[in-house]
Amino acid sequence: MVRPRTKRGTAPAPVVQSPAREDATTDSAAVVRSDPDVLRGTPVFISTRVPARALFDDVAAGELPAEFLDHFPTVTRGQAVAALARANGLLAAHVHSACRVRAAPTPPALGWACRRTTGA
Repeated sequence: MVRPRTKRGTAPAPVVQSPAREDATTDSAAVVRSDPDVLRGTPVFISTRVPARALFDDVAAGELPAEFLDHFPTVTRGQAVAALARANGLLAAHVHSACRVRAAPTPPALGWACRRTTGA
């Protein structure tokens, strides 16, 4: 699978494969939804009642994504990968934006750092 190239600091381009393949990586906008009638609007993986936050909580606690998938078999690997990829893209875009603006200090608790470049 070849990912389309994107400009540095932009969100990654979505990768969409054949819908016939259950494990296909899909656009993250299509893997998480929020509906007021499902868990009071908590973002959940589509076709499940599994909160998307559960994936991030498990990874933050040191679990591997494979362990998350074992605990929540209704979530496909493709959904988990797409959600992680989208979160990665959003974080990278946020850090790049914060480094350009520098209106507020970057939060050291998150380990963000901006490298200053000097002109030659």
